[in-house]
Amino acid sequence: MINNEPLVSVVMPVYNAEKYLGSAIESILNQSYKNLEIIIVDDASTDNSLSIIESFKDPRIKIFKNKSNLKIVKSLNLGISKASGKFVARMDADDISHEDRVKKQVRFLQDNEEIDILGTNIWIIDENSQSQGKLLEYPTSPEVNKLLLAKYCVLAHPTVMFRKKIIEENAELYSADFPCAEDYELWLRLSKKYKISNLKEFLLWYRVHPFSLTQNNYSIGIESVCRAIHKHNPLKIENLDLRGARLIRRPQEIKIYSDFEKTSEMFFESIELALVENDLTQSEVVELLKWNALFQIRSILQVGLSLRKFKFSSLRLIIPRKIFIIQILKLLFRDMLILSKMRKISLGKIKVS
Repeated sequence: MINNEPLVSVVMPVYNAEKYLGSAIESILNQSYKNLEIIIVDDASTDNSLSIIESFKDPRIKIFKNKSNLKIVKSLNLGISKASGKFVARMDADDISHEDRVKKQVRFLQDNEEIDILGTNIWIIDENSQSQGKLLEYPTSPEVNKLLLAKYCVLAHPTVMFRKKIIEENAELYSADFPCAEDYELWLRLSKKYKISNLKEFLLWYRVHPFSLTQNNYSIGIESVCRAIHKHNPLKIENLDLRGARLIRRPQEIKIYSDFEKTSEMFFESIELALVENDLTQSEVVELLKWNALFQIRSILQVGLSLRKFKFSSLRLIIPRKIFIIQILKLLFRDMLILSKMRKISLGKIKVS
């Protein structure tokens, strides 16, 4: 019975999203999990977005209209403040949720009470809903996520579901001080108090198109991300300056090889500190070192392209300083096979509406 299921509040800010909005709303209305409400905040759209929203007659939809364009942070905070559910889920107006997304996230949060914030893996689609052959996988361990936030946004924002207690314990969630990276700063801040995890499943199609906020404000977002890392310092590095935070996040901006070695050493030190300070399981240690290896491989390639040279001595940075090297290699190989298979799955083969 629906009444026996906890209510889920899905929060969707909308601004001039007429092209994709209908599909986004339908993907939530058609969820296999039915006991939900959709809180839609129209941020003074000037296109047909509001008409599209109002064309849906489902009583689960609650519409809030901003009299003026308040932007994403204020719209998100408004929508979240109106949530009645035990769980609050995010959704963007240009993405598509898998029909079982809400059901699987609720089930996981009910079975794992220590987890407060939960995301999923994502497929990438274009403006025509065509698969780009790209997908993003995210770490699952809360301790690993807490550390990796310095290098990687460990949550796909529109996939997130969290417990209502986070709203009750925090006066306001999103901050306008970090434009185009308000979600990243939020996860950094909340990771100090709450545990973050991800489902291993791919449960949302993330749309990349020329008009998205991410595409049009990339440089602003990067600057905000680096300031957030500097402010919250998840690596626990003494005297982490803004430049160091930026180079850790953006190794392609490194201009001399000694800076690459310096940032790599800082990241290694933080990993070793995490291993000492936390009682990690063997699987968590392997996952942490696996992601470190991936970051280092990517960084070496980026730095090599930037400096137009490659030093074989940098390969030593890939090798974990602890144990489980064979397990890490197996894990990397397994993940490559899984991701290769997932790339063959097209949008048309999965029911999303």
